[in-house]
Amino acid sequence: MFANLNIPAMVAARPVTDGTPSHLDPANVRVLRADEVRDGDTVLAGIDRRPTGFDVDWFGAEYVAHPRPFDPTCTCGMCDLADNSTGAYVVLTDEFLHAGPSVTCDPWEADRLVLIVPAT
Repeated sequence: MFANLNIPAMVAARPVTDGTPSHLDPANVRVLRADEVRDGDTVLAGIDRRPTGFDVDWFGAEYVAHPRPFDPTCTCGMCDLADNSTGAYVVLTDEFLHAGPSVTCDPWEADRLVLIVPAT
């Protein structure tokens, strides 16, 4: 695979939903492994490997990462969906989904690719 995935990303298309975040410079977008995301990075999308290449899973709204180790005993509703028997996980934020009064974590497979803008 790649020795260093912290490389500039070419963003060819972004779905038009709420518009591109005006405070983010597309020239700063990077592709990293989820376990390389740092506190304050802005998470834009997940990237899935497919047999024919890669597929970008854009989020409706970007969020600021606050990574922490994965806790398999967490009962937030998302962490128990993560199958940590298949590999390592990392939580990119614990303020991910506000479903009514509940707030959940955002667990990612550690080697999953993430589209981010690094914190300044």
